[in-house]
Amino acid sequence: MLRFRTSPDLHDELVPIDRIHRHGEPHDEADGEELDRLTDRVAEGFPAAVLQQCDIEAKSPDDFVLDQVGIDGLTVTACVQQIADSRTRPPQDTEDVLSQLERDGLVESIAALRAG
Repeated sequence: MLRFRTSPDLHDELVPIDRIHRHGEPHDEADGEELDRLTDRVAEGFPAAVLQQCDIEAKSPDDFVLDQVGIDGLTVTACVQQIADSRTRPPQDTEDVLSQLERDGLVESIAALRAG
């Protein structure tokens, strides 16, 4: 669970300099590696001391989503279904979306969703 405390003097330190993955970019087989590099970049942009001051725990994308599955797996499953329903060109089903997320590095999360 992420908890945020706002503090005007820490705001500038919490805003990452780099832009992260833009929504809608095409994905390919290398995206899992790209996600690892991106996660490392984000971690570098948020020094542990700053995160600790703000009471924020840094997590990998897979750990974060896995936590969400543990909290409310039905809602996460519904979100995956919504993503599949929104993909019409080409049409995709939930397994297509799960496979994409797995290739993007959410290996443990997708295994938990598939296990039910």
